[in-house]
Amino acid sequence: MAYGIYGVFSFMGSYPVDRKGYINPPVLSLKQSGITRATENLVDPSILFFEEKPDIMTREDGVYEVGTFRSFQRYTQEYWKDNAEQKPEVTISRSSFLGREYVSLAVVRDARVVLFYRPKLLVLVHGYGDDATFLELEKSNFTLLRGIDLSKKQVRETAEIFRKMDVPYCAITYSPIPPSSLTGLLETVLFPNQWIFYKRKPAITAFSEVAETRALRVKRLLYDAILSAIESGFGAVELEAGYLEIETLNRIFETLEPFPVFLTDQLFWSTEGFSSTDRVPS
Repeated sequence: MAYGIYGVFSFMGSYPVDRKGYINPPVLSLKQSGITRATENLVDPSILFFEEKPDIMTREDGVYEVGTFRSFQRYTQEYWKDNAEQKPEVTISRSSFLGREYVSLAVVRDARVVLFYRPKLLVLVHGYGDDATFLELEKSNFTLLRGIDLSKKQVRETAEIFRKMDVPYCAITYSPIPPSSLTGLLETVLFPNQWIFYKRKPAITAFSEVAETRALRVKRLLYDAILSAIESGFGAVELEAGYLEIETLNRIFETLEPFPVFLTDQLFWSTEGFSSTDRVPS
């Protein structure tokens, strides 16, 4: 034992370990795919029920956000139907936008669990990598998700800047990622908490387009996404990282305060044209 301890200290003294850390360490959100029977009895039943649902995001211990109001109603009925002793408290708030009334917040809770729904809007701004000057243009007081296009240059440099800025970002790819390549890809982009797979590349409007037309396009896309969020529970807007687009977006946000739907940087639902992956394939 004495010789072993001496050997360890001798090795550490001769071969110093190079440690590199981040103020905001790389994190990858993983959806729990299942729990074995051997450990099932040790786990809170609410974890078993809620955390395995594909359209639920765990916000903190015992607090869950659900993707749609329909799912909120179904999970509420399923989870509390056999629990007569823990009768939950349900609160539903409604608002209106452009003459349309909608559920703006729904919450159900008991002594251990809080499940809530709110219509969500994700604004994805992408196209980074070729010109570092775009990195500083997107400073905004509102929640935006920065997208790093893995087909472009300066991927790692862009990821490092986003981590230093402490802003949410994701990796974007236009083809499925084989498991053998996933680790290297995530290391290159410094382990974002999610990546987005596109079925096809979106048509990007040229910056030579008339400024008024570009601004109207941003407004149309944003309003359509808000209406989609009101009707279905979620909406998404894709914008290129242009100064005019971001300035137009910020002006619209300011005129709509309080904003009719919740701005999120976590895509935990599926929508046509792209999908979010928060699970490492096995």
